Amino acid sequence: MEKSILSIIVATVLLGLTACDGSGESNKQALDQGSGTKEQQQVQSKPKEPITLYIQNIYSGSPTPEDFMATYGKLIQQKFPHIQKVEYFTNTSRPLTQAIISNDPMDIIITSQATFHSGLLANKLQTDISDLISQKKYDLNKLDPSSIELIKTLGGGKIYGLPVDAGGTYLVYNKDIFDKFGLPYPPDHMTWEQFMDLSKKLSRTEGGVQYHGSAFAPVNFMIRNPYALEHTVQGTDKADFSNPNWSGFLTQIVDVFKIPGNEKTVAQLGTSGALDLFRKEKVAAMYSPIVANDLSLTFGFEGMNFDYTQFPTMPGAPGNVQTYPNIYAVSSTSQHKEDAFDVIAFMTSEEIQLTKSKQGSFTPLNNAAMLKAFGEQVPDGIKGKNLKIFMEPNKYKTPTHISEYLTTANNELNTVLNEVITGTKDINTALREATDKANQKIEQAKNAKK
Repeated sequence: MEKSILSIIVATVLLGLTACDGSGESNKQALDQGSGTKEQQQVQSKPKEPITLYIQNIYSGSPTPEDFMATYGKLIQQKFPHIQKVEYFTNTSRPLTQAIISNDPMDIIITSQATFHSGLLANKLQTDISDLISQKKYDLNKLDPSSIELIKTLGGGKIYGLPVDAGGTYLVYNKDIFDKFGLPYPPDHMTWEQFMDLSKKLSRTEGGVQYHGSAFAPVNFMIRNPYALEHTVQGTDKADFSNPNWSGFLTQIVDVFKIPGNEKTVAQLGTSGALDLFRKEKVAAMYSPIVANDLSLTFGFEGMNFDYTQFPTMPGAPGNVQTYPNIYAVSSTSQHKEDAFDVIAFMTSEEIQLTKSKQGSFTPLNNAAMLKAFGEQVPDGIKGKNLKIFMEPNKYKTPTHISEYLTTANNELNTVLNEVITGTKDINTALREATDKANQKIEQAKNAKK
């Protein structure tokens, strides 16, 4: 999350916290205490020992420690006065391997699907928070069901964290290119067929400039494929792309990049290469980051005449892409697990999430008010754009099995898919090779553990 999204959160939420900590909450606590024994009341009224809370982000370098502390650190300390200090680290400021070797304290670990197995589970840092959820009477129903389903899938049925930043996506388009070629802007709820049609019409050469109808990174799309296709087989964790739906899905991707004029180099099929075509070179009419937790990427599109619409829906898919939330987990090494859970629960509260939604972040709350408020406090350059598309509930589908070797399998799949797109392989040969190469690397990884 960029600083531009975080900048106004502190003042807004602090006002809300002051209200929440007023007489209404005090009266509620008094009623709760009145129903217990004298000994329980004494325990409840005893001040908590002052602590330092340590947060380790193993998924991303954003927000930076400075931004996190300037915003959420203050809010956490305001809500929980006994937390006298909050220490936040990223993999850049304190790599996870270093923290483990040095036995550094970790109370909360921020992860995602990408690092859940390789970072959290592989290092035995997980804690099942089911008992704390029950003990604290935390309502899981207030959260996006697909995000909870994903977390349970990752944890083999157990709950090792809560979604704090929801995973959404969107498509942006360069209005100047559409205007240049006299074409109507992409509609909301665009189908894949409509997306393909626009990509064809916008892929052309004009004034010696090659314009691309569309650009995105297939590697991200395959991880979040809308059909919930699985990369490995449950029980064996062997890669398997023999499901004909894999061929059908990837063929639709290949067809986009086989459009004359919309061909891509391998570099342009990567995450940064696809973005450069849209933002830097300004020759791609449509672009999607596929993976996003907020709109902060587009806050940097200065000087561009762009707007938003939904990512196109493929035939037979229930939604655009799978959910991809940032997950806040209680570390198994924490000496303050209850405090860590309280902070995570607070991060999913309405007072935090409402402000984040106003700033352009996708909320994990299953709450119409959060969606309605989306984008109310985005930068001036974003106001007036098609933000209403983010006020609709997302429809996601989650695989029934997510292996720790998903990334390994996906990387091999991406390599051969690039070869299909650039014209050196057919799709069936590519799928067989991806299966074989992925299984070789998975076997090597398993043997390395022995």
